Amino acid sequence: MATFPVYGVEDDELARTLLARQLGNLGREFRMFEHATAFLGEVPSLEPGIVILDLRLPGMSGLELLDQLEEDALFAVVVYSASSEVSDAIGAFRRGVIDFLRKPSTPEELAKVLADGDAYVESRLEAIRRQSMAESIHLTKREMEVLLALAAGKQSKAIAFDLDISIRTVEMHRANVVAKLKARGTAHALAKAKELGLI
Repeated sequence: MATFPVYGVEDDELARTLLARQLGNLGREFRMFEHATAFLGEVPSLEPGIVILDLRLPGMSGLELLDQLEEDALFAVVVYSASSEVSDAIGAFRRGVIDFLRKPSTPEELAKVLADGDAYVESRLEAIRRQSMAESIHLTKREMEVLLALAAGKQSKAIAFDLDISIRTVEMHRANVVAKLKARGTAHALAKAKELGLI
């Protein structure tokens, strides 16, 4: 599994130093930010990654920062807080954070949330890749009808009868579908179509 950069948003110098040391010991690429506005100012230029976010920040709070992030931002956000208030946790999870890390954390706890964060970001990137591929595949109405019939397990003769076209025409549409999906054959085309959400 890929590992992604880590962005720490923490105003306390001691906590920031400890987190940076732990990240370094884990061999992670990271950047630290002292407050929310500094992080938000850099967001457009940051690669997809994991945000370790303190909720109690001067100026803009961690929860307010979460409200400012775009919904499609490719970050896995982990709250990093000494607060034990349930309302903080609820507010954070409602805003899409993936985990809640108590401060100070052990190296094992940090490693676990980073692994979860890597998996989350990777799944988001994969979903975007699939959507992009699906949008780049342009099947005609008839090709789509043939694809759906194939997915239902129908043979060419039955498809031809249902669509009132010749078997030869069905085979032509089947070949077009296979080619457009860059598949090795019909079975592979059906698997790819399912993976891309076309069927």
